[in-house]
Amino acid sequence: MFNKLDVEPIPLNTNLEHNVSGIPKNRKLHTLLNKPNRFLGLLKRGAGLVNKEDALFERLQKISRNNLEKPKMKEETRKELVKRYEPDVAKLEKLLDRDLSSWKQ
Repeated sequence: MFNKLDVEPIPLNTNLEHNVSGIPKNRKLHTLLNKPNRFLGLLKRGAGLVNKEDALFERLQKISRNNLEKPKMKEETRKELVKRYEPDVAKLEKLLDRDLSSWKQ
């Protein structure tokens, strides 16, 4: 990717998932892990115990993700969206010269 863009490569952490969505199974746990609060504030300030490269941060993120339920999309809704975006996907396939048939299923 970096070569194609003709920029200097930098290390990327591709293990982290950002903006994971879902419906919390346990609202109190979700609030504790995702909203500003004293507990996490103390961890973050306590000698830098929580930063994005920290194992504790990754563990808290994993707990937060596992607390989310992913509701299934209704088949009718999926078909409607596929139909609605089919012309755009076709244009993008041409532009990228790439098969995006998996987007049409």
